[in-house]
Amino acid sequence: MTHTVLDHQLDQLESELVQLRASLGDGDPTLVQSASTRFQRLAVDFLQMSNEMGRVRSSTPARMQRIKRLAQDVVGLREILLRRTAYVDRALAVIVPGTQKTTYAAAGPARSGYGGGTAARRAGAFAAYSA
Repeated sequence: MTHTVLDHQLDQLESELVQLRASLGDGDPTLVQSASTRFQRLAVDFLQMSNEMGRVRSSTPARMQRIKRLAQDVVGLREILLRRTAYVDRALAVIVPGTQKTTYAAAGPARSGYGGGTAARRAGAFAAYSA
């Protein structure tokens, strides 16, 4: 394997990252899934190729700069994905409010006066006494 093979693999990774960014911008989950799967496969292939060649021998300053730029772009995409996830979660909470856990709702059956419902829970450190 020559250095041009690794450079070609880096070219493919960079172009796939651009497609992944575009699919995140479109918001189509199937496109995001397929683009991320392709990117992951290319990244694993690149790692295996660089391991076979020996990382010290295969790393040039220009190639290392490209790899660092790819890593920074992946971090940026991850932040975009986290923002989009928060946006979808908020929208879902507005559309389907029942998915939120209520704080003060009664956990058991409704109480009706003194006779209905369940007994009050004990408070304090001692749950039972023994003699």
